[in-house]
Amino acid sequence: MGLLDIKNFENFTDRRQSRFSPTLAVDNGVPTFNEIYAPTDGFILSVSVIWKPFGNHSEHQDDD
Repeated sequence: MGLLDIKNFENFTDRRQSRFSPTLAVDNGVPTFNEIYAPTDGFILSVSVIWKPFGNHSEHQDDD
């Protein structure tokens, strides 16, 4: 049986630019985007699991 597990963690401390300063400023209806110097999203966790119950063999494998 084949099993592949992939994990991805980003931004452990959950630091975001929006907690320190706004990324968008509106003056007289004109939007101005401030410089982005930190992550714009928070903590990210991604998990991927690939499960092959019959192993990694191809169905059309020649044994000659």
